[in-house]
Amino acid sequence: VRCMETTSVRVVLAGGSASEHTLLQQVVTQIVAEKPKLKWARSYEQALQEIERGKSHVFLIDHDLGEKRAIDLLRAAKTRRPGLPVILLVGRRAMGIQEEAMEAGATDCLFKGDLNEALLTRVMRYELERSRTVDILCREEGELKKLALVASRTDNAVIITDAEGRIEWVNEGFTRITEYRLEEVRGRKPGSFLQGPETDPETVVFMRQLLAKGEGFKTEIINYGKSGRKYWLLIEIQPGYDAEGQLIHFMAIERDITERKTMEEELRRRKRAVSSDSEGISIT
Repeated sequence: VRCMETTSVRVVLAGGSASEHTLLQQVVTQIVAEKPKLKWARSYEQALQEIERGKSHVFLIDHDLGEKRAIDLLRAAKTRRPGLPVILLVGRRAMGIQEEAMEAGATDCLFKGDLNEALLTRVMRYELERSRTVDILCREEGELKKLALVASRTDNAVIITDAEGRIEWVNEGFTRITEYRLEEVRGRKPGSFLQGPETDPETVVFMRQLLAKGEGFKTEIINYGKSGRKYWLLIEIQPGYDAEGQLIHFMAIERDITERKTMEEELRRRKRAVSSDSEGISIT
C-alpha cells in the first residue's frame, strides 16, 4: 500500500463540464472538514501530470475525454497508483464501456444522467474515507485507535481480523448492512456466515488464495444478511504488517452496491429487449 505524500485532501476531475466541476466542488467542500483541493484537469495530458504527482486522494475521469483515452487514463492511473480510487463518469449511450472500465480497475462507474448531489456525496464520502483509512493503515499500530474512530463514523462496513481472518472488530456500518453485532461474530471468519446460494464460488476462491498469500485485493461479491437479505458488496481488503514484516491483521472496507447492480441489470435487460425487437422486425 502506498501512503499519501500529503495530509490535505486533493480530488482531481479529468475532463467533464463546468457544471460537473461545480457540483463536485460543492460535494467535496461539504464532506471534508479541512479545506480541500479540487483540480480540474481539462485535458488528457493534464490528467496524466496529476497522476504522476501522486498527491490525489480520489480521481474522477469523464468519458467525454473519448472512450479510448478515458480507459487509457484509467489504466495509467492504476499502473502508477494501484491504490488510487478512480471513478468513471459515463453517459447512458456508453454503457458498454462499464464492464471494460471495471476490469481495468475502476472503483466505480456513475451515469452522468443520474448524477446529483446525493449520489455523488455518497460515493465521494466512501472513497475519501477509504483513502484516509488506507493511509492510516500504512502507519500501522500507532494509528489503530485513530483508525477505529474514523471507522466508527463511516456508513460503510469495516472489519478488522487477525492474520488468520478471524474477526476482531467491526463497526456500526457492518451491523447495519449484515444485521450481525460484534458479539455475534467475534472470532468467526466472515465467509462462514455471510456467503450464500448466489455467492460466486470463483470469487470465493480468488479471495481465499490472496488472503493465504497475505495480499490485498478488491472485488465484488454477493453476501447475505442475518435475515437472509441478499446484497452486493464492493470489498477492498488490505493486509497489515508489523515492524518485522510479519502479517498481523487484515482490514476490509465494504460498500453496499446493490442499487448500482440493480440499475446495471435493468439497463442490460432493456438493451436485450431492444436488440430482440430489432431482430424481430422484417421489411416486406
